[in-house]
Amino acid sequence: MKLYENTILVLIGPHGSGKTTLGKMLSERLGVPFEDEIGRYYREIEQTKPDGTHAANSEALFDRKVIEEEIARDVLCKAPRIVETWHPGNLAYAAMRNRDVYLHYLSVIQRFLSAIEKKVLIQPLRIDTDTLSRRLSEQGPTTELMQFFLKVSDHAEQLARRLPCTVLPPLSTDHDSPETILQTIVIRLCCTLPNP
Repeated sequence: MKLYENTILVLIGPHGSGKTTLGKMLSERLGVPFEDEIGRYYREIEQTKPDGTHAANSEALFDRKVIEEEIARDVLCKAPRIVETWHPGNLAYAAMRNRDVYLHYLSVIQRFLSAIEKKVLIQPLRIDTDTLSRRLSEQGPTTELMQFFLKVSDHAEQLARRLPCTVLPPLSTDHDSPETILQTIVIRLCCTLPNP
């Protein structure tokens, strides 16, 4: 199984749903690059969020930077790839934190995606609150963050259906092994994409 040159596979889902783990496994299996979440890069590696803030806090400049960087990455990358969170997830975060940023970039991204010649497949991942509470690594008020991440995930899935994308049926990652979920995704790709 290979991805066509113009294909992007996007993994969306709440914090702790396995996007990074599955993205890396799919990258190795399919032989294409995996690009992890830009927001996490800026939050964790560059430490751009102010001290004492957490994911649910309003951060208009942070959300703008993440969305702009995602668009720039799309323009630069021509190869098939697997991406974590991507535009549906970034827009969903912005929608929850700053409506003006969300409304501005929703139309920008809709136009952008309509203009690029890419086949975009979105694979939603889901987990329940028990799994999220065990996997939560973000600092902040636990109950508030859990509700926030689940709402962001729901909104990202709704947005994916509004964008020019093909949304695959959601997969629960609560109980199956990553290998089992990986196999399910590969089978879905085989059914959705003709072999090049």
